[in-house]
Amino acid sequence: MESTTLPLDEADPTLRSGNTSQNDKIEINPDGSSATVSFEHLELDIQHPVSDEVLVLVEKRPRELVEGESYLYGDVLLATDSEKMAALADRAQLLKELPEHERARPLLELLRSELNYAHSDEIEALSETDPERAQWISVNSGVSATADNVPLSDVFEAGFGVCRELSVGYLWLAQQAGLRGVLSNSRYGTIQNIQRTDTDEPLFKSVDVGEPPNDHVWVELQMSDGTWLPVDPSVRLVGDNEEELRMFQDAHYQCFVAASLDASSDNRALYAQPKLGATIRAGEAQAEIAYHLELARISTMVLGGDEIAPTYEPYKGPAVMLLEIEDRNSAVHIGIIGATRVQQLSEVAEVVVGIMVDGDGVIDLSDEATRVEAGGIVHDAWLSRNEWAKGGELDVPFDQLIPEEQAKDISQIEVAQQIFSPEQ
Repeated sequence: MESTTLPLDEADPTLRSGNTSQNDKIEINPDGSSATVSFEHLELDIQHPVSDEVLVLVEKRPRELVEGESYLYGDVLLATDSEKMAALADRAQLLKELPEHERARPLLELLRSELNYAHSDEIEALSETDPERAQWISVNSGVSATADNVPLSDVFEAGFGVCRELSVGYLWLAQQAGLRGVLSNSRYGTIQNIQRTDTDEPLFKSVDVGEPPNDHVWVELQMSDGTWLPVDPSVRLVGDNEEELRMFQDAHYQCFVAASLDASSDNRALYAQPKLGATIRAGEAQAEIAYHLELARISTMVLGGDEIAPTYEPYKGPAVMLLEIEDRNSAVHIGIIGATRVQQLSEVAEVVVGIMVDGDGVIDLSDEATRVEAGGIVHDAWLSRNEWAKGGELDVPFDQLIPEEQAKDISQIEVAQQIFSPEQ
């Protein structure tokens, strides 16, 4: 099977800026594991330091758990050689008689009948009656466990695990019930604790409402019609109804798209950069992720070892941006299915220069009010050119963006300050 090669933005050439060629192309690997964006001729300078954005479309894909494989960074080994797990598998197989959309909730009840969440207070209480078992859980499947490749069968025998063991166990049971899915994982700071609308209790016990829990893992099941149903066995949340699906969305459940990004050019003067966090929201099948090329900073030194502000050399010539999905057992399975150019990103530079002119070349970003105002100008200008972002997680005021997204807007101003500073 050959790679798919497509012209970039063929359907809407009006979105092109003057610093790229009409013959730019994207080549997508047959399995969707990588994409190469080729700019036939790219011209970047200090007035236009970034290329057009390339909007890459990725999709979530089911992954089969395999006996003997390790998952989630080697924490959980899928070993099912126990009478308890054999009995659970038999009971899960009986659920095939139900419509697929109705299997998720009884699967959760089946799992949680044998595997509890290892809350610290519960393990502490267990240590009073069964200290040996409590110690094993603390080391192997508790909140602060340090062991690697812990057999899932041992975890079921101990009766306690955290999100990683519960999620692997749930997806394994779902496979016995004839369902396919993925292990979805988020980074710290992505999910926010909320008040449940069904019980009026916090979704997570470990942190206050409004605060982020630690890195988290949950499961998403793919239905035969291509839709995805999220299930978090740790907090007993099943997105098979509007209310609970809304809670997934309100808590900002979104899985991280593990990918490596690189730029190549004749003189390595460029680097590749994503505009927004590479994530797919829980319950959604696809996501659009924007990438672009930027001029690389070139730092020089003066006598005494003091580093002066970085400079930028103009770039003119062909360039390539390579995006590779990291296909590993520790991340959700993702495939690239398309890409297009979406905007003239060079306009960002004009907005930043305008901010610098208004501030006589100096913007005090250490002042919170100034930082929010300047960042808001950059962010609002970006939103005005990106209709696809309307109604999404980035369609909020600058001060409501997550820190990672705020930093991307502020970095544009910091670069301009280093270049246009009066000291230069």
